Amino acid sequence: MMKNILFTIVVFMPVFLNNELGRYLGIEQMLTITMSPLLIFSLFHIRKFNTVKYNTNKNIAISVIILFYVASSALLLKISAAQYEYIRDIIYMAFVPGCIILAFENLTPTQYKILRLIVIAFFIFQSVTVIAEWITMKNFFYIESNYDSPVNLDINDIMNIENSINIGRWAFRAQGVFVHPILSSMIASIMILCILFSTIKNNIKFILLFIGLVAILTINTRTGIVLTAIMLIPALFHNYKSMANKYRKITLLVVVFSVGLLIYLIFNTDLGGRLLNQKVLDESSEQRLITLSFLDVLSNEWLLHGRMDYTDLMLASYIGWIENGYIAFILKYGLIVGIPLLLSLIWVHICQLRRIPRIGGICIFLTYYAYAVTNPHLANQSIWLYFLFSYYAFFPPGNLKEKR
Repeated sequence: MMKNILFTIVVFMPVFLNNELGRYLGIEQMLTITMSPLLIFSLFHIRKFNTVKYNTNKNIAISVIILFYVASSALLLKISAAQYEYIRDIIYMAFVPGCIILAFENLTPTQYKILRLIVIAFFIFQSVTVIAEWITMKNFFYIESNYDSPVNLDINDIMNIENSINIGRWAFRAQGVFVHPILSSMIASIMILCILFSTIKNNIKFILLFIGLVAILTINTRTGIVLTAIMLIPALFHNYKSMANKYRKITLLVVVFSVGLLIYLIFNTDLGGRLLNQKVLDESSEQRLITLSFLDVLSNEWLLHGRMDYTDLMLASYIGWIENGYIAFILKYGLIVGIPLLLSLIWVHICQLRRIPRIGGICIFLTYYAYAVTNPHLANQSIWLYFLFSYYAFFPPGNLKEKR
């Protein structure tokens, strides 16, 4: 009993508080404080079960070992180059997720249930938050133009800061507890797909889906709306095929009605308004094109070895914000470290997704890495960690038929 209570605490902290909500509540050194208890749990769990040999999928174990090797080499290179600021970053980017994976491969059935309940609770909390933000037209915890201070701003404040003219509800973007709308949208989409390809009951699955889709529309990023809509087609078809015949007709009617209702809302209200009202080539699109010129301002040393302060340096140049995760990864870590580190992280994902239904793995993989083209968050730890929480919440190894 006490072990499960402790597990609940160590999982709740990073899921609910390793974001702007934690910053808003005044937590300093947020990543360290929220992740350290889970890391300690993971290390003790690995030691107790010797999980690499005990019950961990062979391919996943090998991929994590490769990740550790690449990260260790990266640390040695950065230390030898006197880039000591990378030590903490690489630990949280590679070693911490690797330890979590090895521990989460071997949780008890009760612990998997606790993890799932916490992730679902967070999904609902985040969804309700962004919906409430859209209704009130206030970002409760922060806005994207102020990353350092939690603030409450209404639509007039946003207009003044962004120098926008005649901004309406259609242009408002909810963000919830994350630092940027596109990050909120990315995590919501990944969670929706994990829910749809999981084995939870269909009635719960489709209730969460509807809540999540409304949340995606209130977050109001065109990438999120379009990409989620595309990936829903194979996801819903997979669910339709896998359910009993007696439930197919009613499920089809519910899905058609819900999709029709959402389409009606998009065309007749301001919900998801940027999809129809925003120009195809707007400031965000132009910024993504400008980002592709990043090589113009890079020295050879920067390109090879990276800079932790790449965001400030880009803002000081004509490039501005980096709106591409792959470019951000190179700017941050450099080619020598960044390429092998990114490839090793991707390989871990591939090994994990190979053991769920193939169409599910493809949809989740494409969604994750297609989103990365439009935002810099691939170079930060948050998105990798939330993927792990979602993956193990909805695809616990005990429920998967696999050859170990």
